[in-house]
Amino acid sequence: MGFAILRPLQKVKILGSYLSLPLRNHFWSAVGGTLSPPSSSSQQFQSLQTTLTSRLIMDEGVGKASSSSSFSTTNATGSREHRKKTAGLIIIGDEVLKGQVVDTNSHFICKHLYSMGVKVVRISVIGDGIEEIAHEVKQFSSAHDIVITTGGVGPTHDDMTYVGVAKAFEQEVQVHAEMATMIDKWLGQRGLKREVIMRMAQLPVGAKLIFDPALPPLESFPIVTLQNVYVLPGVPKFVEKMFPRMKAILTTGDDDNLFHNTQIYVNKDELSITHEIDLAVTKFKETVTFGSYPVDNLYYSTRITMESHNPENVKEAKNFLTGLMPPNSVIEYDAQPLETSTTKVYEIYDNPDHELYHVIRQAVSTVEEALDKFSSADSICICFNGGKDCTALLHIFHAVVQRKFPNRSNKEKLNALCIRSKDPFPEMETFVQECATRYNLKLWTYNGPILDGLRQALSEHPEMKAVLMGTRRSDPSGKNLTFFQMTDSSWPQVMRVSPLLEWRFGDVWKFIRSLTLSYCPLYDRGYTSIGNRGNTLPNPALAYTEDGKERYRPAYTLPDCTEERNGRQ
Repeated sequence: MGFAILRPLQKVKILGSYLSLPLRNHFWSAVGGTLSPPSSSSQQFQSLQTTLTSRLIMDEGVGKASSSSSFSTTNATGSREHRKKTAGLIIIGDEVLKGQVVDTNSHFICKHLYSMGVKVVRISVIGDGIEEIAHEVKQFSSAHDIVITTGGVGPTHDDMTYVGVAKAFEQEVQVHAEMATMIDKWLGQRGLKREVIMRMAQLPVGAKLIFDPALPPLESFPIVTLQNVYVLPGVPKFVEKMFPRMKAILTTGDDDNLFHNTQIYVNKDELSITHEIDLAVTKFKETVTFGSYPVDNLYYSTRITMESHNPENVKEAKNFLTGLMPPNSVIEYDAQPLETSTTKVYEIYDNPDHELYHVIRQAVSTVEEALDKFSSADSICICFNGGKDCTALLHIFHAVVQRKFPNRSNKEKLNALCIRSKDPFPEMETFVQECATRYNLKLWTYNGPILDGLRQALSEHPEMKAVLMGTRRSDPSGKNLTFFQMTDSSWPQVMRVSPLLEWRFGDVWKFIRSLTLSYCPLYDRGYTSIGNRGNTLPNPALAYTEDGKERYRPAYTLPDCTEERNGRQ
């Protein structure tokens, strides 16, 4: 059982020790909700009192909780319990309410607070009015340990956050000396009216400034704080730059303060496994928080999350729930395959017992040789049209580049060439763009036919010396290819590099599916070899009838790889 400290504003003396008492929402679950303490001889109360007073510090006459991410108590059995710090976010701006601006700040802040062990329990989006800001800040400050606002801190008529925060605590605003000095230093030489820029220095009485500790004083725009409220600007790039300063305030380095979580991925719809989820929730209701999310995904239909401050509780809950699921329904899914690409590709490369060992070694060695031969990734591009083969090759290319050039900047993009066919599938076009973003590609797109597109590409990018191709031996043009081969004499001259030359249809799908890579959704609708809408149909070998309708199984279930091109006309 824990002692909840929601906002320390008053003090009450109990058994000779001062404890913070919030004005509202106060409860004392450890003693049955009453302010009358048990006898001083009570071992439970003494333990509670000792733990609490050791974690409270008095600041300027007002009791404030320690800056760690949780409060500790000791229960009747002597075991340690935690109450996580809670936070509320207030997003301020008429432009957000009108849909003129997309709020990304709440997602960013929630993600980082969670990583610090702080639980966000409410987000409010409000307009720029002083009364509205004051009311919301007062309510949030009473209900939560931490309050963070974004927006409304500029010099214009609708920037009223500082005034609203002041009113919430019945304070006036006045020129803050440090803020005024900083604003003069930054903006005083730009010819702006002084009375305008000095509006940004009008802060609530008692406000403090949190500057970037890595920079000299007054060299960074500060986070303004009053009591348990922290005021940030509304521009996302400033929020993301300033927010790391909060880490020193909110964390102590104690792993007991962190959230521990895990998840399982199930290839069954949520309704069909609700009973099993309910059993797990009931069994672990005191220690683990569960979440269940239906998902439209290529690999699974339901994601179930488990969270606790004790990692052993999470592990036990996961094992229990996994055991309840239908056979073969829980899958191994990598939610961040790009982050693990190098590790997983080279694990196969180094494992002679892996079924893809030979083809992966061949592909990786070919890409490595190309990078050595042509000096760098900047002299190479990958031919990428969204098909299954080039999707597998793109992932290998990415993994090898990360391995060979670990210090390569994120700003350095991989080159990719897309030559559009006539009448392409919209799904394929969308997937190409998604991959360009996901893999950080510098995508060059040209209209076909291939000869014309390649000629134009090399004319505009003469630095390109080699093109990685997803061609396999079973393709119409792959029969006589070698791993490194110049284009035909009648074509623009460039080295064709074919790392997947000896791969089979099944190898491609084993690689993609085992690493849970994204692929074009057309492949789940029976397409096995994709050209354009005029020459491609679902593969008849994958057709079946259900409820009187013809349907198609996914491409990766094709039993005979020699029928791969049966849908091409």
